[in-house]
Amino acid sequence: MNIRINDGRKLNREAQAQIRITAVRRVLAGESPEEAGKSIGCNRRIIYHWLSLYRAGGFEALRVHKSGGRPPKLTGPQTMRFYHIIKDETPEQYAFPFALWTIEIIREVIRRIFNVSMSGVSVWRTLKALGLSAQRPKYAAYQQNEEAVRKFLKEEYPKIKKDAKKCGATIYWGDESAIRSDYHSGTTWAPRGVKRR
Repeated sequence: MNIRINDGRKLNREAQAQIRITAVRRVLAGESPEEAGKSIGCNRRIIYHWLSLYRAGGFEALRVHKSGGRPPKLTGPQTMRFYHIIKDETPEQYAFPFALWTIEIIREVIRRIFNVSMSGVSVWRTLKALGLSAQRPKYAAYQQNEEAVRKFLKEEYPKIKKDAKKCGATIYWGDESAIRSDYHSGTTWAPRGVKRR
């Protein structure tokens, strides 16, 4: 589980504790502190600090005790699940006709999955804190079969061209990408540096 944290201070306290505990467990399982730090986007000194807290007081020492103020909307495990929903899934998997993660769709998914109502601003802050950004999706002919295209151009198209020449026909090429049925303008949320199709 790789999670890059933009600014952990913006996460709720339980989510921060879960990140610390996960990082320490990874080191205890054999991963180097450098690798664990790199995977969550923090330097190794922080990992060593968390390890010293763990050695002094166990996993409980990695938890930040609640202070006054409004309790967080999502728990630590819910925040982690929320991150993976945005990173690994699509709105279509939740019966939305729109293929991009918009703030409104994300708010509705949070309501459905966690039975939690969040404002658009709160959702935006949570997304940013998790290292996610709004970006234009990458457009690609993801269903194109390169081998089939090569075979068509080498074997089939010369026959078509020959037949067209015999009867004086003109061949027109249509670019089906210009009429994609699944095209959506706008932006979608994804991890920074990862272009989503």
